[in-house]
Amino acid sequence: MHREDLTDPDIQKIIMAQLKDGVDMRVAFRDEFPVANSISGRDTNMPWDFAVYDEQVATEVFPQAGKYYGLKTNQPTEVEKYLHYYQLIEHGAHVVLLDEGQLTLAT
Repeated sequence: MHREDLTDPDIQKIIMAQLKDGVDMRVAFRDEFPVANSISGRDTNMPWDFAVYDEQVATEVFPQAGKYYGLKTNQPTEVEKYLHYYQLIEHGAHVVLLDEGQLTLAT
């Protein structure tokens, strides 16, 4: 996500709902990571708006407008692909906490 997206009330509402449901939330800011082709050495189209649930289901929000808003899959090979993407950015992702009704990032 972009850093300024974290201040968007709609995004905060979604994150707070996830945290209240006990979801381990982590966010990665795009400006803290190299472009995808710097990671792999080739030109790739790595998704940035995705989530993996219990290592069983993956969702992705498509960046461009179109007929479909995103993707949801439980196909093992597809879920594994998103788990791999997560492993690439995990070291720089920030844990999101709810502290007295406010979102905070763990350091």
